[in-house]
Amino acid sequence: MFTRAEDIWELKPLAEDLEAGARYASITLPWTFNRMAYNTGSKGQQGRGLNIAKGIVAQKMLSRALSERNVVAEVQRKSHRDDDLFDFQVVINGKMSKLDLKSWNYFSNYNVSGREPFTSALIEKNAGYAGPEWRKFFPMLVPHTQIGQEKEAYCFGLASSIDFRNNVEADRDGYILTAYPYGVV
Repeated sequence: MFTRAEDIWELKPLAEDLEAGARYASITLPWTFNRMAYNTGSKGQQGRGLNIAKGIVAQKMLSRALSERNVVAEVQRKSHRDDDLFDFQVVINGKMSKLDLKSWNYFSNYNVSGREPFTSALIEKNAGYAGPEWRKFFPMLVPHTQIGQEKEAYCFGLASSIDFRNNVEADRDGYILTAYPYGVV
């Protein structure tokens, strides 16, 4: 459980993590449940693909971080056609527990008045904030379609990056181009 900034692990993806995320998203989008009910147009499919890719990148980084810290963890190995019920099995309090990783982005390239840079200290300072001011609120919700599934723990990953949704060329070292079919089936 998060109590102070020092509890946060700051991880950076390797090129192989990014490539694995892009590759997995390019293959699996047609089999992935449209949980967020994105539209079926081109922009909606692109958003879904990016979310799949960033989830895989987060899993790869967390898997490596757990291993480096000698945490016993098994990645759920599954086909993209199987149910995705959890991401890891980890030992918590002496027993194997199902852990699901949830990740979201804090986009760093918006110069909004009053918005502080994303840091561990910012999260610590606002950890208990429950008010309406979005600059102080770091929500990480569990989708309603996953409530009631057998998971004993959640891990929340917050990524700080440019908004990659609208500019595929900014700050890229490599490219994987994927065309997703779209429209009503």
